[in-house]
Amino acid sequence: MNTQNNQQSINASLDSLNQLSVKNSYSVDDINWSLKADPNKFWIPEHLVSISHLPVYSEMSADLKLLFNQHNALGVAELFIFFEETSLAPSMEKALLRAKTESLKLALKNFINEEYKHSEIFKKLLITSAPKLYSESVIKYHFVKIPFISKVIFEVLRQFPILLPAWVWVALFFEERTLLYSKEYIKHFKQPEKNIDELFYQAHYFHMLDEVRHVKLDEHMIENFYHTYGKHHARFVAWMSRRFIQRSAYPINMIKACLTQIKKTHPQLLSEQIEQRILIEAKQLPKTQSFVDLNFGENAAPRTQHLMKQFSEFNHFWQKILTTK
Repeated sequence: MNTQNNQQSINASLDSLNQLSVKNSYSVDDINWSLKADPNKFWIPEHLVSISHLPVYSEMSADLKLLFNQHNALGVAELFIFFEETSLAPSMEKALLRAKTESLKLALKNFINEEYKHSEIFKKLLITSAPKLYSESVIKYHFVKIPFISKVIFEVLRQFPILLPAWVWVALFFEERTLLYSKEYIKHFKQPEKNIDELFYQAHYFHMLDEVRHVKLDEHMIENFYHTYGKHHARFVAWMSRRFIQRSAYPINMIKACLTQIKKTHPQLLSEQIEQRILIEAKQLPKTQSFVDLNFGENAAPRTQHLMKQFSEFNHFWQKILTTK
């Protein structure tokens, strides 16, 4: 009887999320794309830019800070497209094949459809805000550099369901991190000075409308898809999860890509001395407290951290992210 009551409670929770998916649905065209993007404003909250936590940032000119900020915002949009369309949605399509209840199947279908919608939002954001870099025919990644071996791993994860448990944790972390970004956009846009571009704000605001619900799917994903096969497999899953999440702790490639674009279009803004200092100091980000608190502190991904405490393979998980490469 308890098992039956528990399943009924789970189904009721999923049904509520599915109803909210319909009630709060929106389309890409609900965003006011006629706004374009203001070249004189930040496109991402300043403290979300990794180099803003470095000593050299105070010595950068206002124009260089602005340009780096805008490039970083484009890079974040690229990252969302890659993760949601190339990685997360296909992995959840694999999960859908293993779903046992109609309520869970519908929740996953909604999740997948919404992830593809998010991808379309950020594609249009890139094309609208930086038409010289992006075209409608194909979105080329300029700031997200994926090594060949990583592409192979992504494909292996999609093809072999036994590795799916790693994606549960990566998905949970990414959804919470996305929610953090959206909340920061909203907070800064509401400030009197409104130093955040409105088009980027709208894109991240609408993104948040679905992410709040996606985060609430976490316990259902753990319950249904986090199954390991012995301690060695559990440790492997924890290691793989850490390697993907860890990329956020070492954003060196994103920083280098932003610098490369600046040198192409506005070389006069970036002296060799400032560039070298950025690259040297960036290696210390995992030891920079403000950066660590923002990205991996108690408030960065609290639900993911709380759920991981239930499993021994994730002991010291967050400390290892910052101490191993």
